[in-house]
Amino acid sequence: MKPRDVDAMLPYDAYSWLVPRQLEDFGLVERGDLGAYLLERRHAWVNPHGGLLSEGYVHGLNNVAQAVRELRAGAGTALVTGFGGSYGSAALLTW
Repeated sequence: MKPRDVDAMLPYDAYSWLVPRQLEDFGLVERGDLGAYLLERRHAWVNPHGGLLSEGYVHGLNNVAQAVRELRAGAGTALVTGFGGSYGSAALLTW
């Protein structure tokens, strides 16, 4: 799979700098384009449920639940990230 195959991104977002970094790290946005991308505000496919700020702090579990909702609503692939201790995790969920 390629970054362009991701229809929904549900990143762990306990800190404001984590989402932009993950967008770059997973190749969803080119490093040089990140600032403009964030200013465009055309990224409803990133944490459509509001992320940890809206749903509570359970280390990404709510992101998995929202990914399933996105897949049931027609997304083909969802990228979910989580965090626990000093380690991170990522999973691609497909329908």
